[in-house]
Amino acid sequence: MKKILTLIFFLITINCLFCQIQNSKIEYFDELGKKITQDQYVEKIKSQKFTTIVTDTTNNVHLTQKIQAGKITNKQKFDSIISRDFGNKYNSNLPLVIIYYPGRDYCNKANNGKKWNPIKNRYYNELEKGLRKLGKHNMFYVYKSNNGLKEGNKGYKKWYSDPDGIFEKLFFKYHYPCNSYIILKPDAKYIAIYGESGKEKVWEMFQKINNL
Repeated sequence: MKKILTLIFFLITINCLFCQIQNSKIEYFDELGKKITQDQYVEKIKSQKFTTIVTDTTNNVHLTQKIQAGKITNKQKFDSIISRDFGNKYNSNLPLVIIYYPGRDYCNKANNGKKWNPIKNRYYNELEKGLRKLGKHNMFYVYKSNNGLKEGNKGYKKWYSDPDGIFEKLFFKYHYPCNSYIILKPDAKYIAIYGESGKEKVWEMFQKINNL
């Protein structure tokens, strides 16, 4: 059942993308930059190993690996900026989990300030509960653009503006649709989950981060 629901979600997401740019001539490129057909693109998306980025004014569609790992180069500077903006809630000796909201796009456009989906908020609560069972960590909700976010009401999450654009500079070269996730170890190694993913995938990557 879970696989069926996931497939339905991806098909809806693909349809939303096509609706957004249907009046343009679209070209599709795989994760290596090779031109592919629309059918090949759909098959790759259905594999759930890739996410879509629209990178230029021609509305060309590019694929990128959904899960990527790496290491940031100046963890001390990173910690200084995060501590300055997030205060004593941030402990640089613990893993850091970031939920990153890029702004409104074809995937999350329903999240306008007047009609926040309560199901999404319950999803975040369940995500947090599962992560707490896996170990101590920092967790913050960060946005590039707050267009579509709703704050101030009881039960909604506290979202922080990306301090000095540091998350965008380090992890988000492109606009990845929906929300993305970053899991960063104290030793500066990280796993990025680009585009919409289920909470189970975040829990899985949180456990795998120790193997990097």
